[in-house]
Amino acid sequence: MSSVVRRFTFCAAHRLMNHGGKCRRLHGHNYVAEVTVRGPIDGYSGMVVDFGDLKSSIGEWIDLYWDHRTILNGNDPLLAAMHELFPHGDVYKLIGEPTAENMARILLALVQTRMDERNLPGQTCSVRLWETENCSAEAF
Repeated sequence: MSSVVRRFTFCAAHRLMNHGGKCRRLHGHNYVAEVTVRGPIDGYSGMVVDFGDLKSSIGEWIDLYWDHRTILNGNDPLLAAMHELFPHGDVYKLIGEPTAENMARILLALVQTRMDERNLPGQTCSVRLWETENCSAEAF
């Protein structure tokens, strides 16, 4: 068994409406998502999974739904106003708070689903989401 890691970068705004500190304010981050896929090395290709396949399946979703978007809790009262101001899908509604932990968990499930849909080899073993260069959360 071997593992490969593919990094994805994106910029997004969020706020943690249930946070007692400054993160309750709308603010942004330059996120880095590291997706780790584990599996046997294919004897023909020499790969666990093609990095390009990961980019097209996962990177495409991130670009469509999270990059340069505002990510809010589905119960956030700001959500309705944001949808009115930005009616073209600029706001992503998350179930729960848009913490690094929850976002990593969502990406983990998404990665495996998209890999299965496209019959990509390997098994997702983790997603680490860096919110800042010093702070990350990992789902596995």
